Parts: sequence; structure tokens; C-alpha cells
Amino acid sequence: MPLTITVLVENHSPRSDLRAGRGLCLHLDDGENRVLFDTGPDGRFIDNAATLGIDLARLTHVVLSHGHYDHSGGLPALAKWNAERGLRPRLIMHPAAFAQRSARLGHGRWSIGLRELGAPFDPASLLAGFEIETRRELTPIGESGLFYLGEIHRVIPFEKHKAFGWLHQSDGFAADYVADDSALAWHSPHGLVVISGCAHSGICNVVEHARVSLNASRVQAVLGGFHLRTAGPGHLGKVRRYFQQLAPELVAACHCTGWGRHWLPGQQALATGAYRIFH
Repeated sequence: MPLTITVLVENHSPRSDLRAGRGLCLHLDDGENRVLFDTGPDGRFIDNAATLGIDLARLTHVVLSHGHYDHSGGLPALAKWNAERGLRPRLIMHPAAFAQRSARLGHGRWSIGLRELGAPFDPASLLAGFEIETRRELTPIGESGLFYLGEIHRVIPFEKHKAFGWLHQSDGFAADYVADDSALAWHSPHGLVVISGCAHSGICNVVEHARVSLNASRVQAVLGGFHLRTAGPGHLGKVRRYFQQLAPELVAACHCTGWGRHWLPGQQALATGAYRIFH
């Protein structure tokens, strides 16, 4: 069966009947599983799904790429929507996804909070609408070749650990390296399809982790958020060379990729309402 990926929320939309938003929410259907990958910043994806003819009552899984608000913010709306219908699909995420985190001015205990970056709710409030499973390891989703990649191994030299905001701890704050960052991969005879939420661990690290974990050399597509919006020309040049050597059939970077998408070979736009079919 083919894999169909539909964009329910992304930063942009060419359609006036769909609400874009700063965040990401994708719907995946491989014939066996119907998976929601991230939920955007709020519940607008529910209306967008209805407009696109996607029945969220048929969801088998919800997967969270990481805990930032622009990917997890729609979970309370979906939990309520599910509970009203007696539904509890599996919610798969890293154990650290709901850590409290924020953007701050300055360092350590004397810093000033600018905004919260973490999931904007109490995780316990989700129990009525989901069966919650935390995973650090590679996890199959059904038997059709779809996998949650778990914690990403960061091995690419030019994608060194880079903090994004601060983690709240009992004794103060610590730099947040977004250890909960993960992704999905679909294994087909034509090669991997790698689906990234934000790639805080580095998009090349995400792809290499998928290739090694699934023992796959060929990659047919890489899509989602690549988090290159603040990357400089030197870093972007290295990412470009990596993708030139990888030579996927499709690159569709969106959301947090920013101007970096213009450096990617074969880049195709991916906005709210778009869909792609893979075999």
C-alpha cells in the first residue's frame, strides 16, 4: 500500500478555506495505520482535517516529534475531541517531551523569561483522550514499515549539539538540547521516507539515524521541518552537499526551515493542504 502524507497545518496556506499557523501537523495513511504527526500550535488542524475530508476518528496513533508548543499545542483540543467520542488512540512520544522549557534573556537563575517553549498544558489532562506511551527507542507503528525513530544519535560533525532555550530544573535552568527530538520513517522497497518535525538534532543526523536504525541505504524522500532558519552560509553549504550526495527523489522542507530551504537541491514547497503519495 502507498503512504499518503497530508499537511493539516504549516506556516503557510495557499487556500483561503484552510487555516495556516506557525507549527506543523501531518496526517499519514499507509493503508493499515492512520497517524497524526504533531498537532501544530492549537486545535485548528481539526477543522482543516474536516475540510480536507480526513476523519480523525479513524486515527490509530498520534506521534509527537518533540515537546515544543508549536508541535504539541493542539493535543488538549484533540484529547477533548477524542474523549467526547469515546476514542483513545495511542500517543507516542519521548519521555522528556513534556519538560518545562522557555526562552530566556541572560543566563542561569538571574535570567528573565521571555516566553514558554514547552507544551502548554498538564500532561494528566490528556489521559481521557489518549493511551500515552513514552519511548526512547526505535518503535514500529503497525506492520506496514512505519517507525518512530526514538532518540536521535547525533553523529554528524558539522551538526554539533546546539541549545535551543532553557530547561527548568529544581535548582535553576540548564541549556536545552532538545533530547526529545525525534522523527518518523517509512521503509519501502523504493527507499526510506523520512518525516521530520523540527530536526533540532540536525536534519542530517535524523536521516543518518533512520538509515542506520532501519539498515537502509536508499532514501527516496525527506520532508518536514529542518530547523535551518538561523543557519549561516557555511552550515547550509554542508547540508546542501549532504543532500546532493544522498540524492533523494524529493526534498520538501517547510515550517522552521526558513531561508535554508532555498539551499536544498530539488526542494519542493509543502504548505497547509498539500499532500504527497509515496510507494
